[in-house]
Amino acid sequence: MPPNPSARPFIRQRSTGPFWYGKWSRNGQPVVRALGRAWAQADGTGGWRLKRGRPPDGTLTEPQAAERMLALVREHDAEQSVLERDAEERRRRGVTFRELATEYLRWLEEIKGAKPSTLRDHRLLLAEPGAAYRRGAGTSRGRVMAALGDRPAGEITTHEIEDLLHSISTTGVAPRTVNKVRQLVCAIFNYGMRPSTYALAANPAKHADRRAEPQRAVLAFYSPEQVEALAGSFAAGSHRDPSRPALTESEIGARTREDGQDAELIRVAAYAGLRRGELVALHWRDVDFAGRKLVVR
Repeated sequence: MPPNPSARPFIRQRSTGPFWYGKWSRNGQPVVRALGRAWAQADGTGGWRLKRGRPPDGTLTEPQAAERMLALVREHDAEQSVLERDAEERRRRGVTFRELATEYLRWLEEIKGAKPSTLRDHRLLLAEPGAAYRRGAGTSRGRVMAALGDRPAGEITTHEIEDLLHSISTTGVAPRTVNKVRQLVCAIFNYGMRPSTYALAANPAKHADRRAEPQRAVLAFYSPEQVEALAGSFAAGSHRDPSRPALTESEIGARTREDGQDAELIRVAAYAGLRRGELVALHWRDVDFAGRKLVVR
């Protein structure tokens, strides 16, 4: 469906001043795009008055905004047409597991807002055979993609999933790692079963056997006395390399302040149960001194 030909640009206030926006609809879905700074000023009644004269560079008059919007409409329509044709082609011939997995990761990142660490783990498990590791000189065996990548997702069977999990388990990895692969493959097929994606008839990974994981060991923890002893050690600078002492008064002062901060980090980590990533992500706005609380985002 072509965009609404009567659509016109409009102005919204931004922190940098008035700004032109374009809004139109395609196949019943609204599309909004920023166009550029507007050559306009507030009229005092909640509206806008278009300025006269030649606008400065980077500022658009209403005809220029309309021209830019029309170009964006055409560009967006062309891009969406390509995406729609590709999606229809995948539905017609059957989406491959590789295409489904790629789309699932994009959905997980852009729509669900998955954590970067989660996305890194998933991409590592779904790496292509021979892909270089992020660190070191090794390469991935890419067992998941080697086994399933080129297969039409709708034709993959539970037996194939079981073979994949068995091949991974024979490498000597922990049962938890095998179960992580099973869980990820299952999530990819669940995504493919949605009516809004590919409406796959079944999830072959759902009935694949999970590996028994050993009972977790009893969680060891420090007593308050041990926490204070550790924090005191940091405050005293005992964690520093004794062969590299501070040489100047300013350096001694800076190290003393850093050591005190390190000691407090130990206390916050131990008493609030925060991990390293949660500690370094804290901001002052996350500290409620009156309520004696920390907000972990």
